[in-house]
Amino acid sequence: MKIHILTDIVGQEPSEDVENKLLDTVNSLWLDFDSVPEVGSEIEVELFTFIFRFEMEGKRYKLVDNDIYIYLTYRMTYEEY
Repeated sequence: MKIHILTDIVGQEPSEDVENKLLDTVNSLWLDFDSVPEVGSEIEVELFTFIFRFEMEGKRYKLVDNDIYIYLTYRMTYEEY
């Protein structure tokens, strides 16, 4: 069985670099703690001198064949330059 973790950002979408950093952060949580964030939790992403904060609005699981897909939906709630 393989686990796929996917993120989706609703509302104002950041750059691709910020999206990738968010996914890297979520994947690090999975690899280091065998867990994904909970609904309502926040992740802060720093990229160069910029700070972006995302709040998770939803989490959905889907079983396809023998693989599990975890869909995490985020909304950007803060950005600082």
